[in-house]
Amino acid sequence: MNRIAALGLWAISVAFLLILVTLPVNMEAHFVAGVIILAIVAIMKFAKPTGTWRMIVLGLGTAVVFRYVYWRTTSTLPDISQLENFIPGILLYSAEMYAVVMLMLSLFTVLDPLERPPAPIYPDKDLPTVDVFVPSYNEELPLVATTLA
Repeated sequence: MNRIAALGLWAISVAFLLILVTLPVNMEAHFVAGVIILAIVAIMKFAKPTGTWRMIVLGLGTAVVFRYVYWRTTSTLPDISQLENFIPGILLYSAEMYAVVMLMLSLFTVLDPLERPPAPIYPDKDLPTVDVFVPSYNEELPLVATTLA
């Protein structure tokens, strides 16, 4: 039952995000909202949020990206009847959407990072040794020493 409630909460959050992203607002409102969200994210960056707060910060940043994607898709693509503008425009748009997909994939890795304990430090006598073969081709010893250093 708890899983169903969490899934419902996520569905409501996504619906709310889609409504916010598609609201028709002017450029000044875009700018103000973007600056406020980026300021919140910058402040939270110094606080190093964990858990729910980390998800909220990443969600705010994602909302800005989705708003940009919506604007870019609906307002800036050139008309297909002008191929000299359409082909470079669609290539640039494709590159931007690739970057957005890569961002979404990277969010999975930074959403909940693992806290690993520091690596153990062993004394030198317990560490393995390695023999390295360096072919010298009859060079002088100072040259080989410089190469190994």
